[in-house]
Amino acid sequence: MSLAFDAETAAACEILNSFPTTPAGVLALLSYAVAADTDGQGWPSDLCGGDDDNRGSWQQFLLASLSEILPAMMTVRA
Repeated sequence: MSLAFDAETAAACEILNSFPTTPAGVLALLSYAVAADTDGQGWPSDLCGGDDDNRGSWQQFLLASLSEILPAMMTVRA
């Protein structure tokens, strides 16, 4: 069980480190985030963002990441 949990957490972090480069990629990532959160608890729910004070769900880190990359993506498309 512990190995499965660790693998799930590692996969979640890898997805967060893969930044979409197109609007279609953003939509695909958001669709996956909705599908992965089957119980509404945030998958995984206790990730660490570099220091112990920066903890949250996978979705929280995803939203923070997208809020950083979307403005540049929108500027290029405008």
